[in-house]
Amino acid sequence: MVASIARPSAAPPVVTRFLVRLGEGQLFTNTGDLTIAISPDGSKMAYSANQRLYLRSMSDLDAQPIRGTDVNPRRPMFSPDGSSIAYFSPEERALKRIAVTGGAPVTVSTSDSPNAPFGGAWNGDWIFFGQLGGTYQGIVRVPASGGKVETVVTVKPDEIADAPQLLPDGEHLLFTLGRGVGADRWQKSQIMVQSLKTGERRMLVDGGSDGRYVKTGHLLYALAGVVFAVRFDASRLAVVGGPVPMVEGVRRSSAGIQTGAAQLSVADNGSLVYVPGPVSLVGAQRTLMLLDQNGRAEALKAQPGPYRDPRISPDGKQVAFGSDDGREASVWVYDLSGATSMRRLTLGGNNRYPVWSPDGARIAFQSDREGDTAIFMQRADGSGAAERLTKPEQGETHAPESWSPDGTSLLFSAAKRSTFVSMLLSLDNRKASLFADLRSGQPINAAFSPDGKWVAYQSRGTSTVGQIFVQPFPPTGTPYQITRGTNSSAAYPFWSRDGRQLYYIPGPGQFAVVDITTRPSFAFSDPRVLSRGPSGFVIIGGPADRRQNDSTSDGRVIAVVDATATGPTAAGPTSFSTPQFVVVTNWFEELKTRVPAK
Repeated sequence: MVASIARPSAAPPVVTRFLVRLGEGQLFTNTGDLTIAISPDGSKMAYSANQRLYLRSMSDLDAQPIRGTDVNPRRPMFSPDGSSIAYFSPEERALKRIAVTGGAPVTVSTSDSPNAPFGGAWNGDWIFFGQLGGTYQGIVRVPASGGKVETVVTVKPDEIADAPQLLPDGEHLLFTLGRGVGADRWQKSQIMVQSLKTGERRMLVDGGSDGRYVKTGHLLYALAGVVFAVRFDASRLAVVGGPVPMVEGVRRSSAGIQTGAAQLSVADNGSLVYVPGPVSLVGAQRTLMLLDQNGRAEALKAQPGPYRDPRISPDGKQVAFGSDDGREASVWVYDLSGATSMRRLTLGGNNRYPVWSPDGARIAFQSDREGDTAIFMQRADGSGAAERLTKPEQGETHAPESWSPDGTSLLFSAAKRSTFVSMLLSLDNRKASLFADLRSGQPINAAFSPDGKWVAYQSRGTSTVGQIFVQPFPPTGTPYQITRGTNSSAAYPFWSRDGRQLYYIPGPGQFAVVDITTRPSFAFSDPRVLSRGPSGFVIIGGPADRRQNDSTSDGRVIAVVDATATGPTAAGPTSFSTPQFVVVTNWFEELKTRVPAK
């Protein structure tokens, strides 16, 4: 009798991690949505940089641009067989498809919505994506070969559906449901599943976004820069047990509230890629920079922090700005000379969106200190108590936008669900009235001209996409349209201190300026696109956000720059880290060990 010989069991695959640095001069673009993807078989990666798509094979050292994608592409999605990539072109408002080898892109569908699609996935013969505004509202699908767009998930007016994914049974759709207009929308969102046949819907996770199912039997989702995993029984459509943090420090949407996207993609073979970044949607470290029209930049001496909404004082010597670390939002005042430390102005509640009075003595801001979200006013030197200026209706929020130069009026926005209305507050009797009947699905960002005779604002209705207008004050109902084009994404108008120029943001990370004359009649020049500064800047803000810029008396622009992504120093010479992403092979081995599926 011959004894059998025991053979050792095969060792599990080894989990490996390595960094991939983008090529020289490359910067991630459109980080408000997913900017990186890995093919289902894990052999290729695609990412959006420098307004085009790049492809990198796991067997190659360098990434190569995909010919035909130089249209500012967003949200790359591989086809199930990895031979093609679908992406969104915001300028054309179109979903496109192209072979990974490049060539002529094919238009899959077009949209009449002014808002960028929310998430997307190529599952089988269908492409799913979220839609806000226009003809469709919710989750839609379209054949990957092109054809009719149809709604498969409907949502309420104050809800946004994001990150759809068809589950393996082909009958149920996973997606994220966000509510409201606040900066914490995606922290309080829910991961949902809905039957495509019956419409029956159930909640899987309360407090998380960008949910996705992986073939190991797990549900992944993001919260505050951490990707969690939980067991998921696909047959019962139910989570089992509690969540476990799996990947920390994953970059989130840079626009803050634009989408709930986490910059992470997982392949069916267990590999994943992700972009490292801030651990919070609203707490990212940022730097305040001064930029001139030639692109020269100077960082303020204040250390980086979760800054936003800077406004220069009327005398040009100070800047008021907000900070929001996800736990508390405050308003601060800083001397531009750098001679003194930044000074906290507000105490109690969450306080945002500072606006200077024309004499520089007071600052108006939004606050929830008394339970509702209203506008208050505080002396700029910090003395005295804050004074309430508005009383919102139930479910409404108020935010100041611009103080009239004569000091008698304050333009502010009133938001309820997902609708913004422009209001004018008389500071004499504290009565508010509609201003020019301006309504929008996104912030209007109205701004008085320095002489108080004009108001600039942005419009983003269902038929007008990102246009800038100027209207006389008091309003006549006949505005001047400053920007043109059906594919415009213009936002954030603000005036030069002498009123002779109007700045705005024509697209991600850019500035444009228009020359203005008002005598003998109102006239304006064609826009000129300005340099955004040295290569490496990631200037935060998107059309769904508040204005993140202001002008100085010497013709410069203050901007909020993402310090985490680009690494500018707080003072002196500006340095930048090279953008990079992380690749993890055989990651499923780690996932199955830490969160056993059975």
